[in-house]
Amino acid sequence: MSIGIKTLGALLFTATLISNSAAAAAPLLIDSIKAKSPTGGAELRFPKLAGNGANFRAINLYLFAVELQQRPARDVKAALVLPKDGSLSELDYEVIGDTGRVLSIRVSGKRSGLGFSHLHNFDVASGLPILLADLFTPEGYGRLRMQVATPRVQRIRDFQETLNPKDDLQSEQREVYEDCLPAVRGDTLTDNQLLLAVDHLALERPDCTTPDQLELDVLRPLKVKLPLTVLAPDLGPYGRCALLPAESSAPACALPPKQGLRLGSYAGTIDKEKINLVIERLYDGDRVDASWSREADGRYHRLQGRVQRDGKAKLFETEAGSEALLVEFTLFGKADGSFAGQWRTVTGGSALKPLELKVLQ
Repeated sequence: MSIGIKTLGALLFTATLISNSAAAAAPLLIDSIKAKSPTGGAELRFPKLAGNGANFRAINLYLFAVELQQRPARDVKAALVLPKDGSLSELDYEVIGDTGRVLSIRVSGKRSGLGFSHLHNFDVASGLPILLADLFTPEGYGRLRMQVATPRVQRIRDFQETLNPKDDLQSEQREVYEDCLPAVRGDTLTDNQLLLAVDHLALERPDCTTPDQLELDVLRPLKVKLPLTVLAPDLGPYGRCALLPAESSAPACALPPKQGLRLGSYAGTIDKEKINLVIERLYDGDRVDASWSREADGRYHRLQGRVQRDGKAKLFETEAGSEALLVEFTLFGKADGSFAGQWRTVTGGSALKPLELKVLQ
């Protein structure tokens, strides 16, 4: 069997990439914190990076906020704290990729009877989450959208051809995917889950149905896997440094600067009181999910809000079980990725207090 020069080159590139990635840095030390299953099933596990580096603390703070809605305990040996309502019945994690520059983790389980699977990717040096747009040039991102949409559309069309229009269930499935096709073709990829492995990138799309109809969406999560060798020409400077360490001699990679809200963990002060804030999710449009906690007591407080047209963000904490507003954050993004702003308690009409936040460091 003969191998073409182009194919051989790609294989050699991939082999070099893997060997260089393995040699680039030692794997991160990740502890498993555990809890007994409330239903008598398998033990629940959750990841916690060991070490005192600010980047490790930032990753831990983000993961605990997003997945468990709590702050990580300071003691790495501490047991996993489960919700008192017993809603979390299964929980586990898998390290997908760990190159010393990029950490990719999948957290999966079952909450309130519904299964979930969430991917998280971090820039190890800064502890900040990596977004897909951080990796590609604008032109490369546009080509990526086509590379992802084409096989997804073909997969849906191929599946539809196998369905019997006279079968009620299969006919309903066909309609589900016909309705989903426009969104698949025009997918901006911003809601896709990103998986970063040593030699490839994969994207998983949101479901085509509502949670009560998941049995119809048998193709979910419409995963597309692309080798880094194919994507290399479309990667930007950060993407090449982070994903192709064989081509970079830099000891660390710098995420592209971004003024305004960026996912991640932040530390700062309200007046003189030390706090942490976690930007947990940014939605298409202007909605934001976040959380905050005082260093003094470590309690976790949920925040929701919006980014206004001028770039200013307004985040509010509401009273549990009601819509009553408790506190308000006003954040102004700076060019270096930090925030200035103001904080006030809504109830009682307290005076505005100055707010300063920087990436946890």
